[in-house]
Amino acid sequence: QLESLVRITESLAKMRLEDRATAEDAQEAIRLFRASTVDAIASGVVESNLSEAQSEAVLKIEELIRRRVPVGATVLHSRLVAELSRMDLDARLIDRALFVMMRRDEFEWRKQRTMI
Repeated sequence: QLESLVRITESLAKMRLEDRATAEDAQEAIRLFRASTVDAIASGVVESNLSEAQSEAVLKIEELIRRRVPVGATVLHSRLVAELSRMDLDARLIDRALFVMMRRDEFEWRKQRTMI
């Protein structure tokens, strides 16, 4: 985390074409870091000790699910998981994405957890 803050601070200075970062750059880096961390926690991705690549995959899967299941539509859970699995996506990450989306009330279980 400290290395990330340093990189963000340096990047802010570089955006201004400055050789040195200022205290304001560091404060802005901390603000950005906190905001992104809060967003990640709110999305539910951070809580499960996923690697960065896995977290990105979960976000990608969430987007695929949103495209596949329009607002107000229902789909069999098994069918959705099968479709996504055929795209070489990890079933565990598919379940994680669904869990996160359910937790955010983007979807809800229906018919004894067989339909979304």
